[in-house]
Amino acid sequence: VWLASIPRFGDSVFDSWIEGAIYYAKVGVALGVAAIPEGLPAVITLCLSLGTRRMAERNVIVRKLPSVETLGCTTTICTDKTGTLTSNQMTAVLLTLLESNGENQNGKIEAVEHNVTGSSYSPFGSVSGIEREESISIPNGTVADANVIMTLCNDARLIGNDDIADERATKRDGEQFTIEGEPTEASLLCLVEKLGPIDTAADFTTDTDSPERLNPSSIASRNNRHFAKNYDRYATLEFDRKRKSMSVLCSPIDEARTSTDGSCQLFVKGAPNSLLQRCNKAKLRNGEVVQLTPELRQQIDKSIASIGDRALRCIGLAKKDGSSLDPRLWKEHQQYNDCLKDPNTFAEIESDLTFIGMVGIKDPAREGVAESIELCKRAGIRVIMITGDAKATAIAIAKDVGIFEDNLHPSTDNSQGAFEGREFFALPESQQLDILRTGNLVICRAEPSDKQRLVKMLQSIGEIPAMTGDGVNDAPALQQASIGVAMGISGTDVAKEAADMVLVDDNFSTIVDAVEEGRCIYANMQAFINFLITCNIGEVISVFLAAILGLPQLFSPLMLLWCNLATDGPPATALGFNPPGKWILATT
Repeated sequence: VWLASIPRFGDSVFDSWIEGAIYYAKVGVALGVAAIPEGLPAVITLCLSLGTRRMAERNVIVRKLPSVETLGCTTTICTDKTGTLTSNQMTAVLLTLLESNGENQNGKIEAVEHNVTGSSYSPFGSVSGIEREESISIPNGTVADANVIMTLCNDARLIGNDDIADERATKRDGEQFTIEGEPTEASLLCLVEKLGPIDTAADFTTDTDSPERLNPSSIASRNNRHFAKNYDRYATLEFDRKRKSMSVLCSPIDEARTSTDGSCQLFVKGAPNSLLQRCNKAKLRNGEVVQLTPELRQQIDKSIASIGDRALRCIGLAKKDGSSLDPRLWKEHQQYNDCLKDPNTFAEIESDLTFIGMVGIKDPAREGVAESIELCKRAGIRVIMITGDAKATAIAIAKDVGIFEDNLHPSTDNSQGAFEGREFFALPESQQLDILRTGNLVICRAEPSDKQRLVKMLQSIGEIPAMTGDGVNDAPALQQASIGVAMGISGTDVAKEAADMVLVDDNFSTIVDAVEEGRCIYANMQAFINFLITCNIGEVISVFLAAILGLPQLFSPLMLLWCNLATDGPPATALGFNPPGKWILATT
């Protein structure tokens, strides 16, 4: 502009040629200022900040400001199942035991299901077809063994809240009983209370004159204490994802409260498919031990599949008597610590087991999750569910929440979108990428490392994935993802530090709310950027054409600066306050 205006430096309106040069230099500088929307960074920062405040009101804590904008571009949500799609309120609803329908040894052995009543973490309830006294009348039967395994092979605690004995204030959402530890293990403790010899519910409701019996903390684990007092748990073989089981070494305690020599036992719980492979015997409900024949294995496998088809998590129970254990693992030899130094030996120790039974645990879907997944479909966002559950269980839950259609049966082929982790990654890479491009998916029996591999593959095909996680092992995937989402309730500090945002309520619906807010912010940013650029282009064209055509300047330098200051910034800021429209999640 300044060069184009050189012939006009000597116009009569200027006292000198230098004054004209200075004037048009000011015009050129003002035009340069007008061409750059200097208010844009401030408006974007303000818009993102307002978005984080609105997200906080919807239970989303944003840790990294740029992630608010990225949320609006999310194309895939990779989510955990437990606690995110489901409520994580585990309740044991089924106990399966092996029973003989004949009085002689040739009677047919069947896997018999017993329904469990009660809900949440209340110890009140019963088990159909099983009397409470059975664990005492048949001390070597599978009912007694199941009670002992669920009590001892467990690190959770069932806690009674005393402050609601008279229906006053509560510690947690008005519930009489809460837990510490893993919800799955807590559900097993509740089953012991319903299966054990002490009728807690009767004592709690009938004798109103006894403060001890009305005290929730004193009755929360009465049956568990009854079984735990008879054993000394002296070693633990921690759970790992390879063998998918956890076990404890226990020594019976006699009446003098001393351990009994040579009678140590190994109690095991874990994924039934994995556990069954390491069993060579099975115990019937009446205490009889039989060989685990191929026919019996097949029957147990069918029972496991049936439990999974009903969207129930299945936990297998097994044991190993001291006579089958390596003598070095006996407590009296004091060598078990040396034997347990290497976790790679745990699978060998947990071999030649006796199968006891199975527990079916229900984790109901959260309210509103199905509606949120339907919103994702309308918005063009695909959902990938990642879980450690069995394939049949994962598919059943996926159908419950709307990830899959109801007409998908667990036995259908993998083209329907359900894969085990190792099964998926064993496919050719080109086939993996083709699968990731189409529809919703379920990855079951997944390892933490699988999450990071999925994120990298999704990003390689141009997807913008959001990944949820709560454990320490999830941190690499959270950092790798375009949007890392940590759980606020169950999440570890490591996961929260690695994530871009934290869900206060661990709810999948909250992620969809955050995506809606992110799309609103993205749309508002597009609106005010278009507005600012349009205004600036108009100013630039008017000044530039005037200079080229030799016309008088339409805007003085002060006018251009005033336009940028007064007529660009405030309207653009106002556009950042637009609420989300009903169409915001209806576009792809």
